[in-house]
Amino acid sequence: MSNMTLHMARDMERRAAWQRINAAHADALWVWEARLLTAEHLERKATELRARLCHDNSFGSNGERARANLTPLRRRYATV
Repeated sequence: MSNMTLHMARDMERRAAWQRINAAHADALWVWEARLLTAEHLERKATELRARLCHDNSFGSNGERARANLTPLRRRYATV
């Protein structure tokens, strides 16, 4: 799932860039505004996907990695 999520985020960022570039070529104000709003929406969704991906990779689906990272600290401070 993480590869697919990363691919989706990259695709959204590419489409957002396309919308921003082509907003400059819009003849009508409403087209310019719609493209910029679409770009902002795509960028926001891509950021959410990347944050979810980062969170999933850091903590795992059940928090296994978070517990594993705390184990050495517990041992270290248990002896103090």
